[in-house]
Amino acid sequence: MLTSLIIGCTAKKHKEKVIDRDLTEFLVPPTENYENIIGFKCFAAGSSTEVVKIFEDLLQKANYTEIALHLNNSNPAYKVVATVLTEKLMEKRKLKSNSFIERAFDRNKNSWELVYFCSGCTFNSFAPMWECFQPDFFLDSDIKIWFHELEF
Repeated sequence: MLTSLIIGCTAKKHKEKVIDRDLTEFLVPPTENYENIIGFKCFAAGSSTEVVKIFEDLLQKANYTEIALHLNNSNPAYKVVATVLTEKLMEKRKLKSNSFIERAFDRNKNSWELVYFCSGCTFNSFAPMWECFQPDFFLDSDIKIWFHELEF
């Protein structure tokens, strides 16, 4: 009964665009949908999630345009990683800004779509997309390490 109360309250708050961060410990990413989880060293194997692996492959192939196309993906995890990478690619002058990218940045950085995260064996969390782009977001250091490992 407590679980249904917590989930019910959280769902209601999300509709009101309010996320109670204290409830995150009770909410676990959907196990049937690993395609909406961002993580660099997850689960017992300490491996990257499928989303991260797809972008690693695109980076290795220097397929920068396809990375930018994921800015409009229906999956919020893809949009977050695509936004972070596209910004970095523009900073390194490997992609040029255009109206498509700027509109997508604006939309993604203000979105309330939920993205799930994992780190290690037991840490799972979620956040609205807009929170992922805040300077003090907890995943920021993981992303910097990831860039360093990729020599990016």
